[in-house]
Amino acid sequence: MHARTHIIWAAALSLSIAGVAFAADNTSKAEQAQQNKSEKADKADKPKKAAKAEKSDKADKSDKAAARSLPTQLRGFDGTLDGTVASVQDKTQGFVLKIEHVLHVNTRSTASNPQAAIGQEVEISPTMTKDKNGKMVADEREANFIKSLEKGQHIQIDLTNTEGNALHIADLTQAERAQGDHEKQADKKKK
Repeated sequence: MHARTHIIWAAALSLSIAGVAFAADNTSKAEQAQQNKSEKADKADKPKKAAKAEKSDKADKSDKAAARSLPTQLRGFDGTLDGTVASVQDKTQGFVLKIEHVLHVNTRSTASNPQAAIGQEVEISPTMTKDKNGKMVADEREANFIKSLEKGQHIQIDLTNTEGNALHIADLTQAERAQGDHEKQADKKKK
């Protein structure tokens, strides 16, 4: 009887081992099938991933521009800033000013802490107006003033942020208007 028990156990053990081997073989086949599916999906997703990466790069650039455009401390700002022109955009779309001083804050300003923006670069855009055809265009005097700016130039300028995430020129001084008018005349001579 004792020998029979050993035979039964041995048979059960060999069946068990065979079952494990069968299960392991099926598992490896299932893993291979899953791996093949994921490889096919990866090949199909490569163009999508490349497009996503390109979009991500563009998003990073726009995020950097947005971050530079208006610090939260300047939201609602209305006043005068003093600083150095860091860059001027093509086609008079705006310029970047590195803020050195906040010279004046108007009473209507709702900016939380304009002084905290000192040392930061902000993007400044011209006021947009409608032309005779109803198309939005940059204010001509402001656009000419922006064209006249040079990198490294020190300026003081009245700015406002009434909406959105951008500072706009609030008003040009007589000297700034004259500088813009001079640029307009220079452009006419070039043509």
